Amino acid sequence: MASCDEQCQAIISCGHRCQRHCTEPCNTEDDCMELIKVEARCGHLVQVGCCTKYDPPCRILCSSFLACGHKCQGTCSDCSQGRLHVPCKKKCNRNLVCGHICKESCNYRCPPCKQKCDRQCIHGDTCKSRCGDSCIQCIELCKWDCKAECPNRFKCEQLCMEPCKRQKCNTLCNRRLDCGHTCSGLFCESSKCICKVCENLTEILFGYEDEDNAMFIRLKDCKCVLEVNGLDQYISNVLDNPSDEIVSLKCPKCSTKISTSNRYCNELKIINKNICEVFQTIRNIEEGTDLHAKRRTRYARQEHHEFYLEIRRLQLTVDIHKFKTKLSEQNKEIPFPDNIQKHLLKLESIEVMKDVDLSIIRKDTEEVSSRMIGLTLKEKQMIKRAMKNEFMGSGHWYKCKNEHYYSIGECGMPMEQIKCPPVWCANRRC
Repeated sequence: MASCDEQCQAIISCGHRCQRHCTEPCNTEDDCMELIKVEARCGHLVQVGCCTKYDPPCRILCSSFLACGHKCQGTCSDCSQGRLHVPCKKKCNRNLVCGHICKESCNYRCPPCKQKCDRQCIHGDTCKSRCGDSCIQCIELCKWDCKAECPNRFKCEQLCMEPCKRQKCNTLCNRRLDCGHTCSGLFCESSKCICKVCENLTEILFGYEDEDNAMFIRLKDCKCVLEVNGLDQYISNVLDNPSDEIVSLKCPKCSTKISTSNRYCNELKIINKNICEVFQTIRNIEEGTDLHAKRRTRYARQEHHEFYLEIRRLQLTVDIHKFKTKLSEQNKEIPFPDNIQKHLLKLESIEVMKDVDLSIIRKDTEEVSSRMIGLTLKEKQMIKRAMKNEFMGSGHWYKCKNEHYYSIGECGMPMEQIKCPPVWCANRRC
């Protein structure tokens, strides 16, 4: 049969002309690509192929602000009309535990730092590794000694990589300067003297700066001059913070990371050790064999909360439909309550719902179903779960003091005690 290259003139079921050649089988409404304008679920007017008109995708940018602070880069359809946003694709730019900035994508777990390590020992040797790798330990003898003229003559006899076992020296320099003033710096900490008057060290940061006997120290990394007693207390508070958070030392005045300091070398060693252990823990997880541990995708709190709300929405929708069916089976003449019908319409819409909205719907549904049917949906669900989960993994799990793991069911009544099964703990309360 000879082929005809002319376009088919037949009209298909959707009302559009067939898009194939004359001698080819006509296409159908299911694959009709005639462009039409329709209203998407979100209410936006979109131009799509005819075959997608019943659920047209909306390509308008979402532009909502995510919990991370970045603007969402998904489309209205990609983000389920604002209910489930796509993962953020911006650069992370969070501060890592080492003080550097993370350059990975925002939706990935921050990896060990890949920047050049800036940690330096007292001998002036800078680590040649990446910041996220363990530092090469210096095995030379520590040379944190007081100057020969210092009356304290404190001296460290440990290896450079070990914590120093000497006190901090607080001997004031008091050298007469060319300007006529005396040096207000620590005698053993810096070769460059500090003049409190000429350097105008009057800014109150810690509260001790204006005292007559105030002593100052010049930080090597940023050259800021700070009062010693206040700085000692500040650094002590950083290490002893109540949350046990591991953070790098930073200048309290300009926020520059403190990498080198004789006076605070012990504090730096402690923090650097903690940072290396954190990065090693992350590395162990990523190199492990556990499929879930190896996954790099980090779902932000916002994404978890959005998933949670959608699951609650779906559960409520199903429960109301079950209630509606049960009510109809018991007595078809009983009308379905108007307020529950309104809740159902809201649940089945694309409206973004909050926790409080879902809680109100759940409460109203429970009250109405209790009056009209008997057992509440919650009671039925709890009984069903208790029967189903008694020996399944979805119940509540506990660990007793003897490190036994056990699960209990739920029966809707408050429990006076939670006990480990007697077969393990000889009927003792754990």
